[in-house]
Amino acid sequence: MKRVLIIEDDHDFACFLAYATNGAERQFAKTLAEAIACLSCAEADRKPFDVILCDMKLPDAKPAQVVAEVAMRARGAALVCLTGAADSLPTCDAAEWKININSHDDILRLIRRAQRNQQRTPGYERSVRALETYAAHRAILA
Repeated sequence: MKRVLIIEDDHDFACFLAYATNGAERQFAKTLAEAIACLSCAEADRKPFDVILCDMKLPDAKPAQVVAEVAMRARGAALVCLTGAADSLPTCDAAEWKININSHDDILRLIRRAQRNQQRTPGYERSVRALETYAAHRAILA
């Protein structure tokens, strides 16, 4: 996992996600409009995101619109949709869904599973090994 886009309007939870993805290059968006701008810049710079962690309840869009817009622009990134409410899960092609994340290990497992669902490349394999090493170190320190 080299580049991560964290789309989250709750500052505390965004900080938690940043901690869970320590070691990756991270960008943050608090609204769908900001997320679209980040994704457009990444495409223009030819620096796509490897993982997108996306809160579905953003202040400027409905959950179905958030997921549809982000999924359309994800360009091969592992998309992990996050929500605290099961009734807000729209139908889409997100690699993973998660309700009620309780620890940074939960998010690391989600990212690994989402990445396994993506097309594998040599860079992907290195990213997975680095992520697994990071998770193992976190388990030892806990």
